Amino acid sequence: MAWYVPLNVEIPIRTSRDTCSGVHTSANAGMALTRVVHVCRTCDRNAPPATTAAQAGTALATTLRGLLATTPGADWDVREVACLNGCLKPCNVAFRGPDRYSYRFSRVTPADLPQILAFGDCYWRAATGEVAEEKIPEALRAKLSVRTPPRGHW
Repeated sequence: MAWYVPLNVEIPIRTSRDTCSGVHTSANAGMALTRVVHVCRTCDRNAPPATTAAQAGTALATTLRGLLATTPGADWDVREVACLNGCLKPCNVAFRGPDRYSYRFSRVTPADLPQILAFGDCYWRAATGEVAEEKIPEALRAKLSVRTPPRGHW
């Protein structure tokens, strides 16, 4: 069973020189829709029910939206999804798009969000979404729980 959420949108790629991998991405010019990051809203569903606080995943999504609102040029859409299949290691954040590599990070905390932004910048700049391991922020490397190539690249 796939953990990803199907998207019916094209993902924009910047047309400038890619500072994350050194690859020029002009072949993707003209694609223009929202960049999406998925956050599991049910994380941590195994925790005792909270009466006044939001689920940890929902709280993480809210914090990410606040950070994006104050980050120039960060035009991402934060989508809360029911599950990213990382229940044993909450909270989970995923990047994916049509014909792109997919990444899921687990055990993400609000302290990791600046690194999530740095990773996302590299991800959206790369033509296929492939980010070299050395370009993944060091604090996130141990939290990378899934990396899946696009269909036809395996």
